[in-house]
Amino acid sequence: MGVKPNTLTLDGLYEKITDVLDDKLDFFEGLTISGISIIHKDTDSWNGFLSGTAKTGDKDGKINIQIKKTLMESVLSNLLPHQSCSAKYDVVIKSLYINRWGSVTIIASGIRETGISDRQLLIRRLEKYCSTKGYFEKEKNVLPKLITSVLALTSEHSNISGDLLKLNDQLSSKFQHENCSTSQQVADYINDNQQGFDLLVLYRGGHEDEAMNMFSNEVIIDAIINSAIPVCVALGHESDRPFIYKLADYESATPSAFAGEIKSHNDNTCNEFKDILNKGLPETLVSLREHFQSRISSLHDEIESLATQAIVNNKVEESNNKAEKYKLLAFVMVIIFCVYFYFN
Repeated sequence: MGVKPNTLTLDGLYEKITDVLDDKLDFFEGLTISGISIIHKDTDSWNGFLSGTAKTGDKDGKINIQIKKTLMESVLSNLLPHQSCSAKYDVVIKSLYINRWGSVTIIASGIRETGISDRQLLIRRLEKYCSTKGYFEKEKNVLPKLITSVLALTSEHSNISGDLLKLNDQLSSKFQHENCSTSQQVADYINDNQQGFDLLVLYRGGHEDEAMNMFSNEVIIDAIINSAIPVCVALGHESDRPFIYKLADYESATPSAFAGEIKSHNDNTCNEFKDILNKGLPETLVSLREHFQSRISSLHDEIESLATQAIVNNKVEESNNKAEKYKLLAFVMVIIFCVYFYFN
């Protein structure tokens, strides 16, 4: 008895499904599946299949995910072991197919942790980088007592703000600003200007939020850590505090605040010098006078003592000389008497 026309074997059903879906599988390209847990991976090579599962309510769907080793490594590199076990992932579909057993396999073009923003990923990466190198324990540079020269590094399209420009009037030597388009440019300016300025400041212009993270980069962090002069930041943050603030030697909320703080810093230094001149110097001179008077008196006593000793020594020497003369005279007299008595 033959098979009815509307009856299919399992293999026939699979062929019919794949025929229907074959020209529609491109529809899934670029879509993202969210909340995937990776429950198995080939530890020898990540080029094989990873099993994933996604739960929604009482449904539990399982899929196979084929992902390149480099993609998975980039995600796991910023996670601690316990984090990678519990993490959920968003998988971007490159292609999708259904095998003979009805299992869905996804070839991924991208993967990232679910619910983690680009900013959070950046902070994780930099936290791990700095912790590994011990940068958080590094002692920060101290601002010089008097600041006379500043190099300001800003984003590519930023115009120097009026408040920061006021530093020009405060500095007795020089103020210079440079626009930078990349993190490497900023790092190069820091590395190449260790001798010409008292300090450097990083800032950005208004409405350049996209430039904020340019300053939070490994090459700039390395340059700050290795800098012989203080590197300050005044990026104008309002709600988000850029990561680079953790490594900078001195921080201000905005460029205008930085200008005011540098002015106050220099004013305080000048006032300290004035206090020394007005109060400390007279006291110092009195102290020096008393010290020298005491020293002179002590030297006078020492000289008198030495002079007395010299006189005594001279008298002793004179007495010794006279005694020698008397001994010689007595000896001569004895000789004379002996001769006299001998001939008489």
